[in-house]
Order: sequence, then structure tokens, then C-alpha cells
Amino acid sequence: MGKERDLHKNYILGYELTSHQSAIVNHLVPSSCACILYISIIATDAGVCFSHLQNEDFIWASLSLFIMYLPALCSYVIVISNWELWPEFQGCGRDNFTWFWMKTAQHLFFPAWSMWRFAERIFWSIEGARAKIDESVQEAISIITSPRSIELYIFLQSYLHSLPQVLLQLHILMKHSETMHKETENVQIASMIINLAKVAITTTYYQRFKSQKLVGKDYPWYKREKLRSRESSLKNPAMPPENEVILRRSTLSENR
Repeated sequence: MGKERDLHKNYILGYELTSHQSAIVNHLVPSSCACILYISIIATDAGVCFSHLQNEDFIWASLSLFIMYLPALCSYVIVISNWELWPEFQGCGRDNFTWFWMKTAQHLFFPAWSMWRFAERIFWSIEGARAKIDESVQEAISIITSPRSIELYIFLQSYLHSLPQVLLQLHILMKHSETMHKETENVQIASMIINLAKVAITTTYYQRFKSQKLVGKDYPWYKREKLRSRESSLKNPAMPPENEVILRRSTLSENR
């Protein structure tokens, strides 16, 4: 039992963190920084597209906008093509129809969907930091780390959005710097710096995902619990599958 508890302890620079400190250091601060970084990426890349349109460079503007939507498109294809994630295996019932259009809307308006996920992380991180009982803190952390489909888009954004955007804007600056406006160049440079930071951070997190995978944890977008509930529902048709949405319990507010 002692060894199992040691595996769940969190350390920083050799110092053991309490559950409240872990909620702040491992969840609240990274979630807040990730939210700020995401807003900066969308803002600068939108500024790049607008600058290219102002300069009547419609090809560069179209390519920049397409790169912004590329990770959302790939995530949409992966999620929709995975039949195990659909609510129903047989037929095309109401649940499948609703789920399909919900995922379509989420990937189409991916900035709003991403901000919802960041808001969820930050909210439950604050709840975990404010809770007075360790069980309430662990409950909040379990909600923060619960799998979400949006996590796949956030991961793909680094390699299908940020990295191609850096290469495209670098190519434009090197080949057409003489005809580019100074304001456009400044926005392009800011976009490249922020997108490179996104690639570096995601690469570091991916190494963490791989190390967690070795101890039995799944990727943050892989809904193993949903697949297990689907298998149990097939074995026992009378038992309905569990919903993807985690119900918000009131124990946190009661124990604060």
C-alpha cells in the first residue's frame, strides 16, 4: 500500500506537494497558461489572415486560414470514423443523429469549444484549490483529467496548425519580404514565435503522456470508460450506457 501511495504523490524540485498545491501547480497554472497561449495563437493567426487580405494576397490568406482549420478537420474525421464512440452501434437512431450534429458543430466552431474546455479546467482547478477535504480535491482533479474529444484537437493543433503555419509564414517572409508591409511582417513574426512555443509545450506534454501510458493511464482524449460501458451494455441490454457528460456533484460546495 505504501508503494502505491508513493506513485500517486506529486513532487516539484524534490519537495512533496499537498493535494491543494498539486491542484494549483499541476492543473490551475498550466490550464491558465494554455488558455492564454491558445487565445494568442488564434488572435495572431487571424491577424495574419486579415493582413494578407488587406495586401490582396488571397492565396496566402486562404492557406493560412486552411491551416487553422486543418487540425479541427482531422480531429473531426478521426472522431466520426471511430464507430466505438457513437452512442448506438445499430441503426441510425435519434442519439446517433444528435451526437453527429453536436460533434460537427463543435469542430466547426472549434475556438468556442476549446475555450469551454479551458474554462472547465480552470473552474475545477479553483474548486480543488478551495476545497478543504482531500476527497473533494481528488474529485475535482478527476473531472479535470477526465477524457474529452477536444483534447485530440488541442494535441493535433501543434503539428497540423502551429508547425505548418510557422513554415508557411517563414517561406512568405523569405521569398516576398521586399513586397510585404511592415505591419504584416510584425504579425507574422509574432505568429511564428507563439506557434513555436505551442509546438515545444505540446512535445513536452506528449512525453508526459507516453510516460503515463507506461503506468496504465490512457491518452486524455481516449474514452476507455465509455467503451467499457458500451461493452457492458451490449452484454446486458437492460443496462443503459453511461453518458459522456460527467454530472456535477455538490460535495465540493458542501465541504469547502
